[in-house]
Amino acid sequence: MLLKTLEAHTPLKYNHTMEVISITEKIVSVMDVSEEERNTIMQVATYHNIGWLEFSKEFCAYEGQYTDDEFSLMRSYPERGAQKLKDNGYNKDIVKSVKLHANNYDSTLPIAARVVRYARDFRKVLSLTEKFPTIHDALQDMKNMSEKAYDPYVVEMAEQAFN
Repeated sequence: MLLKTLEAHTPLKYNHTMEVISITEKIVSVMDVSEEERNTIMQVATYHNIGWLEFSKEFCAYEGQYTDDEFSLMRSYPERGAQKLKDNGYNKDIVKSVKLHANNYDSTLPIAARVVRYARDFRKVLSLTEKFPTIHDALQDMKNMSEKAYDPYVVEMAEQAFN
């Protein structure tokens, strides 16, 4: 239901979410995780953008350069989404991972947050076809940020999934 609400409120963020789900499915398919972890990761991919429901439709549709105030507001969407999920009775692991999915790599972050962070950013890199004309170029760019922004294990799994 929340995903349908997101689609109606902000088609731009909904389409982004669907692309992240697709990338996440591909990465998770090669990961050595339990079925429970796999389900959690997929739910986090599905709900990672729910915080955008807290913003106006116009703000959600904006694709230009944010002002400092707008950027600060935009950065609050993971926490807003986590609170919305918590208020709707979602599992605490999903809530925590949605809240943390925009953070740079830290081995203490839940695996779901680390996978969705990668998938979210990989989606953007894939769209930059002038800068990264092949999927190999996009994967290499993401690999360059391994251990800084992205979990090395997730980077490795993405390379397996997309090669």
